[in-house]
Amino acid sequence: MQPTYTERVNARSWILYSAARVAIFALILVVLLVAGFDVWISALVAALAGLGISLLVLRKPRETMAAGLAARRGKEPELSDDDAEDDRLGLRKED
Repeated sequence: MQPTYTERVNARSWILYSAARVAIFALILVVLLVAGFDVWISALVAALAGLGISLLVLRKPRETMAAGLAARRGKEPELSDDDAEDDRLGLRKED
């Protein structure tokens, strides 16, 4: 049985997101190690900085993954806070 288009896109987004997170962590880690910081301190700072950067920079792949997981569970993705407020007030945006 062939995977559907949605499953392929979801798998691809998982791979890209994971690879990007690892690359961000590795880049920060290498920079800190070359700068002469201790290995444990470098790893801790790289993990925290990588998390923060990925939250800011990798929003779209993360949302794609979340939508794929919700679809796989049979649920529709929840509306964002702004969209929920717009729906409640009757201010529907046209895409």
